[in-house]
Amino acid sequence: MRFHNKKIVITGATSGIGLELIKQLQPFHPEIIAVGRAIEKIPAIPRVYPFAADISTQKGVDSVFDFALEKFGNIDIFIANAGFGYYEKIKSPDWEHAGRIFSTNVLSPIFGLEKMLEICKEREFTYAVTDSGLGRVYMPGYALYCGTKYALHGFVSSMQYELPANAHLCTIYPVAMETEFFNRAGGKKMPRPFPTQKVTTAVRNMLKDLQKEKQSSYPYRPLRFLIWLSNVFPFLLKTNNRMETKKLNKFIDD
Repeated sequence: MRFHNKKIVITGATSGIGLELIKQLQPFHPEIIAVGRAIEKIPAIPRVYPFAADISTQKGVDSVFDFALEKFGNIDIFIANAGFGYYEKIKSPDWEHAGRIFSTNVLSPIFGLEKMLEICKEREFTYAVTDSGLGRVYMPGYALYCGTKYALHGFVSSMQYELPANAHLCTIYPVAMETEFFNRAGGKKMPRPFPTQKVTTAVRNMLKDLQKEKQSSYPYRPLRFLIWLSNVFPFLLKTNNRMETKKLNKFIDD
């Protein structure tokens, strides 16, 4: 897949992976609609069009597609990157709290793919979804977040067998990075999970995998081995999670 002169939509474009994608795609001279809430954080770059939308709602996702089709006429690549997490202990029932993260992390990218299938009847397109390493292994403190990412992993894994020939679907499994994601999840003092990676390196690897039209991308290359290791030797994951539980308890107590 080539990025040259493509018409691209990126959600979650105001920080982290989304913002870095915009920067690293510039040598290919694409036209990009950069979607987020705080679009004032998106730098002024030629052929990059900021668009404010709440993609946790059907209305918000519809508005992104309406704007893109009006601006471009079609969409070649859609990168469903928006998402957020909580770092917490679940203590009381809260439907709205759980619903908010599932709407953003799961329903929105599912609906986005359905929209792409509808508008790109026979024209080739690429749909990339930012999942997470925590969609393959679990960790205390991220129960709801892991729940959304496991759900997304199950959906895209099944959809790979249902897609028409003109559709390419890639799922991206990044690990922790020093971005605003963790500040929003639990604040600057929250412990960062292992492993971590620089966002510049992660995005560089993502784009390489997208160019090769891979069905899955592991920007942190050792992650595949770590997942295999945790499956073959589950006590390793349990030992790590016991340590992570201590960090969580200390963070909550502080």
